Amino acid sequence: MNIDKSIIKVGHDICTGCAACANICPTQAIKMDYDGEGFIYPYVTETKCINCGKCYSVCPAIKFEFKNTPDPECYAAWASDDLRKVSSSGGIFSVLALYVLNMQGIIYGARFTNDYLNVEHIYAENKEQLKELRQSKYIQSKISENLFKEIKKQLNLGRYVLFCGCPCQVAGLINYLSRQYKNLITCDLVCHGANSLKAYHAFLKDKSNNRKILSVNFRDKSVYPWSTITDIRFSDGTQYLQTGDTCTWYKGFLNGITVRDICLKCPYAKTPRVGDFTLGDWWHVQKIDPSLNDRKGTTQLLTNTDKSKHILGEIKKNLKLLKPTSLDYAKIANPSLKEPMKTRGYRELFFENLDKTGYDIAVNRALNKHFDIGVIGWWYNDNYGGVLTCYSLYSVLKKLGYTVLMIDIPTIVVDRKQEQLNTMSRKFGRKHYLPLTEVSSMEELNKYCDTFLSGTDQMWNYNQRQRSSKRFDYHLAFADENRNTLTYATSYGDTLSTPDKDYSDKAKAYANKIKNISVREDYAVAGLKQLYGVDSTQVLDPIFLSDINTYDNIAKESKYNDTKYEYVLSFILNPNKEKIEASRYIANKLNKRLVIVSDPEPLNKNKITEILHDCPEWISYVELEDFVALMINAAFIFTDSYHGTCFSMLLRKNFISYANKERGTARFTSLYRTFNIKNSLINSVNEIYQNESLFNAKD
Repeated sequence: MNIDKSIIKVGHDICTGCAACANICPTQAIKMDYDGEGFIYPYVTETKCINCGKCYSVCPAIKFEFKNTPDPECYAAWASDDLRKVSSSGGIFSVLALYVLNMQGIIYGARFTNDYLNVEHIYAENKEQLKELRQSKYIQSKISENLFKEIKKQLNLGRYVLFCGCPCQVAGLINYLSRQYKNLITCDLVCHGANSLKAYHAFLKDKSNNRKILSVNFRDKSVYPWSTITDIRFSDGTQYLQTGDTCTWYKGFLNGITVRDICLKCPYAKTPRVGDFTLGDWWHVQKIDPSLNDRKGTTQLLTNTDKSKHILGEIKKNLKLLKPTSLDYAKIANPSLKEPMKTRGYRELFFENLDKTGYDIAVNRALNKHFDIGVIGWWYNDNYGGVLTCYSLYSVLKKLGYTVLMIDIPTIVVDRKQEQLNTMSRKFGRKHYLPLTEVSSMEELNKYCDTFLSGTDQMWNYNQRQRSSKRFDYHLAFADENRNTLTYATSYGDTLSTPDKDYSDKAKAYANKIKNISVREDYAVAGLKQLYGVDSTQVLDPIFLSDINTYDNIAKESKYNDTKYEYVLSFILNPNKEKIEASRYIANKLNKRLVIVSDPEPLNKNKITEILHDCPEWISYVELEDFVALMINAAFIFTDSYHGTCFSMLLRKNFISYANKERGTARFTSLYRTFNIKNSLINSVNEIYQNESLFNAKD
């Protein structure tokens, strides 16, 4: 299947769920359905797809032409008091709908299903049916695979059609039709984001306590005047009635926690608009003119086309109020007219918690940045192995059902330069670890995490820590007494270097406060007991905790997946002439080409570049996804990296591991003792030339 022509190429991160693709598909290969977060996406049955490319060609996420005026006329508008009473704001949608119905036209808009568990776009051909299309729903409405087809049919019959929806839905219809119709009138809403159906169901579950729901109204005017009142009626006669500042649905919605990903970077949150009309609430209009807010509802009405100006001239006789107002101030009152909404919490955290905790707790945790576990480790260091081992630990904790905060050291966060933000590790972190911390001190983290975990790699290496002003962060010195604390696969390096007394006394005190300590090397168990008087358990490096699929998923994003098993990979942390020549010897011996990679660590980068810049086999500082792909696709691996060795073992590669003296050999030998293996580990490159069996070593 050629995905270059298919909607499959359109990622979840830009798809709005408008259903234009499903409506244009000539073979009904595309169905609109909900993903795990409760948002609508197109799904393709590949056996039905004929690769015609129509779905891709109509997708407004790929291309949409904004033809309307960038400076629309803006009005404050009221319908009659009777219409405003049953409308969310000023009732202008109803006035437009009645105008079209009087011309024997048809209306398309969103309504709750009969059980109030979903929202869908349907049509209305009379005043009775129109009732269902009024008022705000605040859940993404589903557009069927046939709705735009039906609209096109009605237009071709010459009927007037009014379509009202979110801007992305209007854009989807316009692209699907691919031509202008004089008898089509479109209204886009000032939208603050399409909310998750899954989140909505969880909200209802929290509020209903298994009672049958009779009605849902997010903009009730029966008790209070024009505002944001949520009114849910239940079969036992009880009622959930909350104002917008206390209703947890609004807390999630208005803080950008429950909305679709693309809504936080919405391409339609601006002028020019996509519809003939734009409808929204004219919040704070009394600041312009107190007479424009009688507390019964005022619509912010924009006319974006000549068609809308003409229609407004015809319907203004049916309006109680129509007064020009400032577009600039309208954009202040309704920011979605100038920019996408911003999240004020952790959206990812909300969806991670939703199934476990229910709606209300998930919202509060997202707003308050509440995590089960905060992990402090070297994920931000530009060392492929260091990043991978932290990512594996993170992935395993997530699979176990925990919400995980990857902790960035505040002393690094405060004054770091732009180039530090764009390192290999931080680019990978922003893609996979989000959210990350933005705190002014380590102690502040106690507000956000129940448990702190130090891991992994050389967290307690005295030779590393003594150079740091925050040397005891990795001993969890910042954790409050009432927090759970533990380490996983902590290493202190090659041997227990003799620390100075001040360091030793403080490290011992902090280590004894940690509730559970595990170490990576076998010799560390006795060493920590001797040095700090603490008990510990030896565990595997986190690299081994994840299955190969975890790394396969990372490698999918690499550009190095075309050639498999055609090369020897030499992953060298500390390159020199001898290792380079040994790498070439291995490649020649196996009749493969050679690829050399090394870490982009800032402290070693200049030295590594100086040594390798003349090597034609060297690929200069690839991204982590590329490194993983190169490891997976290699026919043979030569490495002086501890984690390169771990990864080679996990991938069941033929490999040679050089016990790197500059990085510490004891952890290599501990690793081999742990697995009770002897092959493939060397202490000198001369062994490569002397031992033919190394070329078949597979541990």
